[in-house]
Amino acid sequence: MKKFRDSLLGAVALAAAQAASAQATLYGVVDASLRYQNNTNTSTSSLMSLTPGAYGASRFGVRGREDLGGGLYATFQLEQGFNPDNGTAFDATRAFNRHAWVGLGGNWGRVSAGRQYTLTHEVLGMNMYDVLGVGGYDETAWFVGSQYALRNDNSLKYRHSLNGVEVGLMYAVSEVQGVSGSFGAMLMAPLGALSVGLTHQTDKAATGKRTTNLVALKYKLSGGTTLHAYNMVSNDRRGVQRKDRLYSVGAIHPLTEKVTLSGVLYRNLSETPATGARSVAAIRAQYALSKRTEVYVETDRTRVSGITLSALNGAGKVGSDRSRSTVSVGMKHVF
Repeated sequence: MKKFRDSLLGAVALAAAQAASAQATLYGVVDASLRYQNNTNTSTSSLMSLTPGAYGASRFGVRGREDLGGGLYATFQLEQGFNPDNGTAFDATRAFNRHAWVGLGGNWGRVSAGRQYTLTHEVLGMNMYDVLGVGGYDETAWFVGSQYALRNDNSLKYRHSLNGVEVGLMYAVSEVQGVSGSFGAMLMAPLGALSVGLTHQTDKAATGKRTTNLVALKYKLSGGTTLHAYNMVSNDRRGVQRKDRLYSVGAIHPLTEKVTLSGVLYRNLSETPATGARSVAAIRAQYALSKRTEVYVETDRTRVSGITLSALNGAGKVGSDRSRSTVSVGMKHVF
């Protein structure tokens, strides 16, 4: 009986130790806004709508980590996006449209496999080299998808941080006969108050490839204000050849303990070889109700010309608009 009791106590102790070394967290973001837009339809009229938020895409997910001993750990992330205005899945064709990967890490870095952010988006969005962290509206995030891939399926990613310098490599298997995989590389380095981010990304397809190169800078001033600037150049040869050069400058300023102001200018030049341009100015004010909840006001104005007129003027539209102004009021909660 004593022997059985000791075995049982040992098993319970082992299970408790294993549970303590493994952690899984349910998390998410809900971000919704009331948005006004002018110049939206065939009669050049305005539109008021309740939409997903300005910059915090609504999502829920589970992420976890288990200590395997000797500095080794296992990790995973599953994440699905949804539309808070109507409760539908952002992508109904996937159980987890935002993240679905598993990884193994240690003091040598981390290797992960599955559906993951590309390294270009890690720099612009996750590390906030873009002032808005890449906006949530078409008017402030049109370049995502068209000029670089946001995520890669079937991908292998390596990430490592050493003395504040972060490096990354990524390869996505095409799973299409005759098409080689897509790949990317990333470097982020702190140089005192200045931080530099560099990425390269090549997206392959049966019809050709798209290459994207990014140079991004952040500079922190005394008082917490940060200045942001980047240049992204993409060459798309997957059909009709197109080249885009995107320039962005902006700043984030903590006005008070609860109020943060942000402003950014984008200028995009396109060649197909016909030319066109898009200019966007956006301003955002955030008020923190708590560490997890905030309300905000965002406004942006877009002007287009040449081949980019199609961005504001769909098939069948009467007339041709060259500009659009918007105003949004929203609330974001993180859990």
